[in-house]
Formats: sequence, structure tokens, C-alpha cells
Amino acid sequence: MSLIIVKKTKDLFKTRGLKTSDEAIKALNVEFEKICQKAADNVLANKLKTVKGAHVPKISLQLSSSSLDE
Repeated sequence: MSLIIVKKTKDLFKTRGLKTSDEAIKALNVEFEKICQKAADNVLANKLKTVKGAHVPKISLQLSSSSLDE
């Protein structure tokens, strides 16, 4: 099941002159699911029922130099 909108994601990269592999879409989907799960955990920990922006974890991007060379 895909949580991200593939067409819109590919269009976003296309605006930068990039193509998008199926592998990239799968990886983005996995990361997005982790973000959603963490947001749900934050809501449940506070005994709430509604996910709000404050519950969504901030993303810290850490890319290794080897991952940039691929």
C-alpha cells in the first residue's frame, strides 16, 4: 500500500529535472509511514484522538557521502 501520491512525488522531482525510480518511491513511502507511526504514537501517549501538526516529528536529514555518490 502506498501512502504517498506517486504522481505528485514524481512531478516534484521532475520540476528539478530529475527522474524517479520505483526504488526511490518505495523508500520514500517507508519513511513517510515511519513519520505517520511516530505521530500516532505521540497522540496516543498524550491520550488524544486527533493527530495535529505538533504531533508530527521533525525530520532530520543525515545523508552519508557514499549515498550521495550513487
